[in-house]
Amino acid sequence: MATLLKLLPLIVIAFFIWRAMTAKSRTTASLMRNSKPLNDWQILEAVRIFADRLGVPGFQVRILDMEQVNGVALPGGEIFISRGLYEKFLGNEVSRDEIAAVIAHEIGHVALGHHKRRIWAWRKETAAIVLLGVLLSRIIFSWIGLLALLGLNIYRNQMTQRDEFEADAFSVQLMMRSDLNLKAVSSLLSKLENWVGGSVDRSNPISWLISHPPLPERIERAKEVIAAGIPQSDFPKNEHA
Repeated sequence: MATLLKLLPLIVIAFFIWRAMTAKSRTTASLMRNSKPLNDWQILEAVRIFADRLGVPGFQVRILDMEQVNGVALPGGEIFISRGLYEKFLGNEVSRDEIAAVIAHEIGHVALGHHKRRIWAWRKETAAIVLLGVLLSRIIFSWIGLLALLGLNIYRNQMTQRDEFEADAFSVQLMMRSDLNLKAVSSLLSKLENWVGGSVDRSNPISWLISHPPLPERIERAKEVIAAGIPQSDFPKNEHA
């Protein structure tokens, strides 16, 4: 038993290293395994327009077998919309342009390099955990170790929240350049707020512990970007090119 307790910090460190090294491949395999190609010409036409505006060959869009309304992107440019979101489109609860706004948001994560930034942050977090494990192996599970892990979690979540605002703004820009309904960005977020229920207020300390910004704040910021308009010269290039 005593030997196991001595080895426990090393086991934890090895686990975090393994997760950091395999995160990308495990996520990609899971998403591809649980999805199928989208074959809806209305949505694919909007995606084709996006690709033309960005000057890239195209984007692969797949339906992810997930009931929750959601969108996901991989660093290579593969876009996933959840089955729950697509079913709302088929049921006329969501418009074509609102679906396009979700896809534009996910393209934004790719174009702005958010995945690379998150992977780098995850690696730094892993390195910090390893360092803690080496230097503080006897107290890694004490309050000092827990506070350190909490700080890393807050750092990661604040970065993710910033990424969401940037992807929303990118979505507005791409919708504008594609001659699609800009207000679909904010209207989809408003519908999402109704579907998921109450949102965490920014003044609430718990907001620092969540990975996505409160939806009301995302809606207001999207409306501000829509109202202001974005010069086309400021439109970022897509890393997928």
